[in-house]
Amino acid sequence: MAERRQQKQRDSGQDAKIQELERRADKARTERDEHRKKNQDLRESLEHGGPMIRREYDQDFKRLGSRFAEGDCK
Repeated sequence: MAERRQQKQRDSGQDAKIQELERRADKARTERDEHRKKNQDLRESLEHGGPMIRREYDQDFKRLGSRFAEGDCK
């Protein structure tokens, strides 16, 4: 009986440690996934941002003429 009680105590302690490790692993996975998402968002922004800015500039230049571009030379 004493052995069973000791084993049960060990099992309880191990279960708590396992749960804590699982919680930490889940947190690490979530942080990793968030980091990947942020990197992907940045990558997409850098890929598409330049062409989008160029299109806006060209549209405004067409609409407003050379007066619009004068501010870029100063």
